[in-house]
Amino acid sequence: MAGEEGAASSRGLWMAIMDIDHFKRVNDQFGHLIGDEVLLMFAQCMRDFFTEGEELFRFGGEEFVVILDLESQCSVNRRLESFRRHIESHVFPQIEHITVSIGVCYMEAHTYLPTILDRADRALYYAKENGRNQVRNYDVLLKRGEIVEASNDDNDVELF
Repeated sequence: MAGEEGAASSRGLWMAIMDIDHFKRVNDQFGHLIGDEVLLMFAQCMRDFFTEGEELFRFGGEEFVVILDLESQCSVNRRLESFRRHIESHVFPQIEHITVSIGVCYMEAHTYLPTILDRADRALYYAKENGRNQVRNYDVLLKRGEIVEASNDDNDVELF
């Protein structure tokens, strides 16, 4: 995303949460069978786009997670922006086009997984609340004062 370069420059892991924009509308307008097909095709687009060293996960509903091992915020943002454009231009049968919003954050070694998930999720929701179809970086948003650091009191994640 233009202007979303930043300070973190050492190679490290980054977590991105992706959410298909207006997915409920796809299910409502075309039915759940087509919605499921879109999810499968989106996942296939991820597998085709990202490399073997980039870990991919379904995070529930229409959300997906990718963990990237890249050198800088700039590299991560370029990679995710490229994927966002790839999805935007991809033709899905029946519905033709969808878009995706993406929130990303740096995975500091000493930070708990629930905190990392929360940060990426907060960047994702910032993207969704500010126009969708974009990549937003938690660290950049925090530095600009567009979001504030959340308290650690509500970072419970229940794994099952």
